[in-house]
Formats: sequence, C-alpha cells, structure tokens
Amino acid sequence: MEKLNPIWFLESPLDIEHKSYVLLDFLKNKSQNLDGPSVLSSLKEISTLVKAMHSFKERRKIPESLLAGSSKEALSEYNKITGLPRENAVLKEIDEVISSSLEILYEFSEICLEIIKEEEERIKIFKLESKYDRISGLSESGVLLIRNMVTERLIPYYWRETIMNTGGSKKDVIVMKKISLNNKKFSLSYEHIYHEILLETGADKNFTPAFYVVEIYENFSEKSDILKLAKDKFIETISKRKKQ
Repeated sequence: MEKLNPIWFLESPLDIEHKSYVLLDFLKNKSQNLDGPSVLSSLKEISTLVKAMHSFKERRKIPESLLAGSSKEALSEYNKITGLPRENAVLKEIDEVISSSLEILYEFSEICLEIIKEEEERIKIFKLESKYDRISGLSESGVLLIRNMVTERLIPYYWRETIMNTGGSKKDVIVMKKISLNNKKFSLSYEHIYHEILLETGADKNFTPAFYVVEIYENFSEKSDILKLAKDKFIETISKRKKQ
C-alpha cells in the first residue's frame, strides 16, 4: 500500500489485528525507499497520520484540512462515528486501534529521524563574509547559493523575508526565486560567483544583499529531499540569526 488515508483507522472493519496489518503493509512499502530521497516526505506522511489520530482521540474530530481527498464513503463513516455517544463501545475500540497504531508509527518515525540526522550532517551552511558586507545593504533579502559538492553544480536563489496572512494572523516567511546563471558550475571562488550573480541579474551596484552558501556533500536532483531539507535548514538559520 503506497498511501494511507488520514482517516483509515475509522474505516471498516474496525478490528485491531486488521488495522495493524494495514498499517504494517503501508510502512513496509515506505521502508523500501528510506535509503533513497523520500525519507523526508515519508516522515511528513506519518506526521499527518499521527496528527489525525491524536486529534480524534482528544476531541473526536479531525481537522478539515486532513479530511480533504477522502472518499464520500469514508466521510460518511466518519460523520457517523463522530456522532456516537462518548462512551460508545465502537469509540473505545477505535481508541485501542489508535494506541496500537501510534506505537508502531513512533518507532518508524525514530528510524526516519535517524536517517534525516545523517542527511543533515551532509549539509553545511555559512554566510560569506566579504567586502560586500561592509557596504550598506538589505538585511531582509539576499542571495542563496546551493552547491552540489559531487558534481559542482550551482543552484542560486534570490530570497527575501515577507509577511504572509494566514487565517487572520500574520506570519514571517521567506520566499525564494531561482536565478538563472550562464555558468552553472563552481569556478574560482564564492565571491567571484556572487559578483557574477549580481552582474547577470542586473542588480544596482549599490545593492549588496547578504550572501549565504549551502554545500551539500552528496549528489542530488532538484526534486530530492536533501535539497528540501537544505532549504528548510537555511530558513531556520535565517530565523535564528534574526532572533539574536
């Protein structure tokens, strides 16, 4: 089984042995790709399943965002179950399924986290200190250069901090826009590449954005999870520096 609906534990039959079989079959499929580029997405899927079960156990409700994509039959079953009295025997059986399933998912999550930790050790992030930093620039934006240390391929981005309205509240986010370079491989030095990026983008000579470098010590594609992980770590780095 490649995918598991977040409300899978509410679908018939409500039998703990059957549910364990379904869950283990799903995780068996996921475990086949844990050495590849999909460990981060697998962990996110598991987190969604855990969130749905916790929510149901605590509030007898599941967030609407997690119900999206469920079949009409599954939603109908969900609505029937949420309408049952709190002491109903069916709900107690579902709680047993949830407890058993969470134990399995937590163990699998630990394996994923260990693999991600190993991936993170292959990622190095630093800010380039150069003469450009001594000129007044914009602290809320900059250039991010991601370097594949195996192929020497470069993936540059322009990034900036902005505020996004989400559900009536404001949240600081970082948006990235890929920069097209004529020379897509590392050459000479980072400072040389930085200057080349500013020239190719037609930036004003007084515009000296912060320059961050991410070195990834394994070969990867632009769809791989280690690249997503590197971007997340970069955003985390910016957020930490902002709080200092």
